[in-house]
Amino acid sequence: MKTVCTVVLASLFMTACQTTHPSGSSNLNAPYAHYRDLASALRNHVGIVAGNAGGQEQILIMRNQAAKLQEPLYVVNGSPMGTNYQMVNQTIDMQRVTHIRILRSPAEAIEYGPLSAGGVILIYYL
Repeated sequence: MKTVCTVVLASLFMTACQTTHPSGSSNLNAPYAHYRDLASALRNHVGIVAGNAGGQEQILIMRNQAAKLQEPLYVVNGSPMGTNYQMVNQTIDMQRVTHIRILRSPAEAIEYGPLSAGGVILIYYL
């Protein structure tokens, strides 16, 4: 009886500790899978301004209380993809994105050269 209780309690504990994402998925390998596109995922990051300019989605990174009027450089799995949001959004599969990191300061982004003047958005996926 003691063994049965221990197994039941261990099962309940493991279930209670499982991480669940807003989509209801517990897939830790794809935490961005519930977002419909990159802009909706980026809106949840502090300091990102995502809006629509002339029918085109535009992403800006806030720096020192102001948005730099230059689009950020997108780097996907270590490869610079340019500053065109639409192209990057069409290229990546949100079901496979595992991590997004924002580089705001020039010191953080310096290794990416002049295209990083608007900041850098690092995207990692499987």
